[in-house]
Amino acid sequence: MKRLVFILLFLPPLLLCSQANQDSKQDSLRKVADQYMKEQQYEKAANLYKELGEKIDADYKEISTHKVKDLRNTYSIDELQLANNQQQNHLLLLALIVLPCLIIITIFGF
Repeated sequence: MKRLVFILLFLPPLLLCSQANQDSKQDSLRKVADQYMKEQQYEKAANLYKELGEKIDADYKEISTHKVKDLRNTYSIDELQLANNQQQNHLLLLALIVLPCLIIITIFGF
């Protein structure tokens, strides 16, 4: 039990630190590429910009995947609520048609 608490206490900061390291690596790559541009070493700068772009694209794809999954979960819940509401409306409409007919039959039938 103590191990579980220990892991839960220290795991989130480690994950945040990992993300911060990735951001700082991207920032340092950008700075080096900018420096190469100032020094007119365009091929080296282009290679660094390409590497940086690939890393940013990978991060963007990962974030987008999570957002799409969240949207799919929300959408499926919304569809279920819509189906339930339609079924309730159908039952209410049916009750509004049947009940007056039954009342008219009982009044005029006897």
